Amino acid sequence: MDKLKAVRGGHRSAVTRQIHKTDEKINEGEITRRDIHSAIENLERKHELLQKLDAEILDSLDAESVEQEILDADEFNQHIDINIRRYKECDLELRSSTPQDSVSQLTSSIVQNTSTTHSSSNNSQSEYKSAHANIGQVQTHKENMRSTEIRH
Repeated sequence: MDKLKAVRGGHRSAVTRQIHKTDEKINEGEITRRDIHSAIENLERKHELLQKLDAEILDSLDAESVEQEILDADEFNQHIDINIRRYKECDLELRSSTPQDSVSQLTSSIVQNTSTTHSSSNNSQSEYKSAHANIGQVQTHKENMRSTEIRH
């Protein structure tokens, strides 16, 4: 049983690191939809694995230890569930606010569009205004992402 608890502890540490790494990218505005999907998939796999380990550990415990073990397992499972839901919401925000894979890619695209706009003679004024409106959207999105408090 000690080995199972040690294995579970390692997986819980990996989950915590994944959440901190993903939250850091979100706070810095460097997150991509690909990053979000990867984090969600990883957390879902770990969640399933941890639930199996929790069941194995419960099977080997005496009656006095079961209640505390269940409470601890439920608390950590809730922590995973909350972050998966939060990352899915973040993915929806990214999808609705940017058609590209990331805010960084959108910013790069806008810079290219702006320089192209200056060299174009037809419709240059409306394209220029459109590019600058997109820059404002990116800046607003980054500010919103940074100001969103991430709870663990």
